[in-house]
Amino acid sequence: MPAPQGPATRRRIPSTMSLAAILTLAVLVAATTIRWAAGQQERERCGGQPCPQASPSTSAPSSSGQDGTTGTGGSRHGSITDPEFIAWAVADTEDNTDGFTPTKLRVGVLAETMTISGYDASSAYVIRRYSTNGFESESRSDAAEDQGPASTSMEAPLPTGAEFYERLVIHLEDVDAECPGRLEVSATSTWSQQAVYSQFCSYRLTRAWVNETQIPLPDSFSDATAISEVLDQPFAVAAPDRPVTGVVLRYGNSREGWDGCLVYQDNAEGFLVTTSHLTGGSDDAITTRWMSSRTRSWETGHELNRDEIDPTVIETIMNSTIDEHGLLTIIWSTGFEQFTIQARSGAEYALDGTRLN
Repeated sequence: MPAPQGPATRRRIPSTMSLAAILTLAVLVAATTIRWAAGQQERERCGGQPCPQASPSTSAPSSSGQDGTTGTGGSRHGSITDPEFIAWAVADTEDNTDGFTPTKLRVGVLAETMTISGYDASSAYVIRRYSTNGFESESRSDAAEDQGPASTSMEAPLPTGAEFYERLVIHLEDVDAECPGRLEVSATSTWSQQAVYSQFCSYRLTRAWVNETQIPLPDSFSDATAISEVLDQPFAVAAPDRPVTGVVLRYGNSREGWDGCLVYQDNAEGFLVTTSHLTGGSDDAITTRWMSSRTRSWETGHELNRDEIDPTVIETIMNSTIDEHGLLTIIWSTGFEQFTIQARSGAEYALDGTRLN
């Protein structure tokens, strides 16, 4: 019997897995060749030596969303005291907060942190924190819970622009040599659009400026000169288009916890309060706030000028009034038909110091 025929000879075809491996190898070889060529070109550009690491881009750090996570990458400007970094952080806050109105900046020199405060479109108070790593966190409070009905209270909007940020950096770099502790600078504004810068040493106010002009910080209302300085500042930065209708002086470790002067300005819609905290406390040197007319309880329509208030008279009344927590209110009296100086103890005086009751 003839021997059986063997199987017919067949041509071998590579499997699918073999083709994939060959293609992967080819891609790796091509990528390696491209990287080698690019590296060779880079070394030739740098004189045959490895090129130094490129400096970070000047583009701003990318911000995270509203979940409180940190932004990506380090500071693209190298320092939180760079005006461009400050401008970016404000713009980033505006981009991530609906209808945001900035009212305060505070920069910590040693900690390299910055907080931006203000109001969103619903009048909620928003605070965003930045560091050299970019955006850090956000907190917000409901205006209805903290301040009554929405829009009854609003701090003055900050000015914007390169000049404002550059001045902030100048005051940051103007370090008080006598400050051994934590140094911070806060920037606020007035309704007359003047920038106020306050320098703090370990949370205590040590120096202050209105724009570029340094303003005095008396230790107390101990004499007429200090009283004059405390009065001058809020009058100087008050809104020029509104009459001054009242002044309040707090002194001698007042019950409210700070010493200073408040100037009230009225119109039909509400009133402005410009406050000077010039006795070295933890508050900004000067702040201004708009209040709804619904919270006003005094008569309007009478204007008080700064030159009508005699610091010597105020000093005499302060020294003669027995009042543990010093408070003098200068306001229109309907009973006497004139502006009077009213002490917390109940004593009432004319502007020239004459006792009226």
